[in-house]
Amino acid sequence: MELGIKNKNALVTGGSHGIGKSIALSLASEGCNVAICSRDPSKLKAVSRQIENFGVKSLAVRCDVLKNGDIDKTVKKILEKWKTIDILINNVGGGGRWGEEIFEKSSSTVWDEVYAKNARAAIKALQRLKIS
Repeated sequence: MELGIKNKNALVTGGSHGIGKSIALSLASEGCNVAICSRDPSKLKAVSRQIENFGVKSLAVRCDVLKNGDIDKTVKKILEKWKTIDILINNVGGGGRWGEEIFEKSSSTVWDEVYAKNARAAIKALQRLKIS
């Protein structure tokens, strides 16, 4: 499929495994340069090599979206290398497995972490890129 995104620069958060990895490889197959970030350096390295097999550039950045400043550092590193990020895929997320089976019994710290991972991380990335 030709999506018209060849030579664009993309960032996929949580791009080292699962859905994020699939998205990153799909973007690479369309000719995008793809930056991925996650907490696992070995997974990042492996997926980065797979991305480069499509003949595009890849950049792997260790980032924990729950740590203050990591998103800033990640975006800064990508912009220093590529000057632009044209596509942002906020893939990091997760949820209920940290809480109780009956959600009303889950502590507020569980809900705070779920919100931080699913919403606040995406908001931070959008703000850093000034994408609207």
